Amino acid sequence: MNGSRWLIGVVDGSSRAARDAVVQLRRQAYAGAREFAWHDLATLGWTATDDRSAVLGLWHCPEGGGTSTRTLLSTVRATVFTQLAAAEAFLEHALDGIGAVAPALVLSRAATAPGEHGRGLLALLRVAYLQALAQAGVHSVLAVVYDDAPRVRSMQAVGYTMTPPQRSWDSEARAIAAPLVAHLAHAKFAQAMQAATALAATAPAGVQVMHDDIAAALRGVQPSAGASSRRASSCAMLSRAAQSST
Repeated sequence: MNGSRWLIGVVDGSSRAARDAVVQLRRQAYAGAREFAWHDLATLGWTATDDRSAVLGLWHCPEGGGTSTRTLLSTVRATVFTQLAAAEAFLEHALDGIGAVAPALVLSRAATAPGEHGRGLLALLRVAYLQALAQAGVHSVLAVVYDDAPRVRSMQAVGYTMTPPQRSWDSEARAIAAPLVAHLAHAKFAQAMQAATALAATAPAGVQVMHDDIAAALRGVQPSAGASSRRASSCAMLSRAAQSST
């Protein structure tokens, strides 16, 4: 991928094409999952929860390409909950004994294209949201994962604890592997940043992270006028920057 560039930022929910790309990747990843069987892929569509969350994306931007040619490689939805009871109801897995503290950032709808694990790019996506935690004002990060899933080991490596839930009432999927509640405590945020940054060292050069957009989205700040268009043109901006540096 000579001349390739990658972009990490917030999915523009006002763009139908951007929403469709997220939904397509979710459905592709969940249809092929070995750790769980999703009941209805139609439920992976863009919903009101996505509208009130920060849906993050990792895109590949080919040399000379703009918005229409970029490819979404990975996505995760990050939602802030001010009460643990609401977070538990959302996850549909009990949080008893987890040690989580509100406000909590809940990660869901994680999806990655085949072949993208182990390249360091997904670690950069993790670094991107970890860097924004201080500004988001959260005290815990939570997610539901499945035993032996590819991201479990990398999450453990940065400091997440994995705990089997005492109760589960998942209405969306049937577990094939044992479900686990992943929890990153506030005291481990700095350690997690360091570990995730080290894991991202294998990522290829040419990755741009839209830090300000991500931090603002996690704080629930609406984009200012023109912000969506700036995000949409970021791949083209990367291409121009690469050309000017050669």
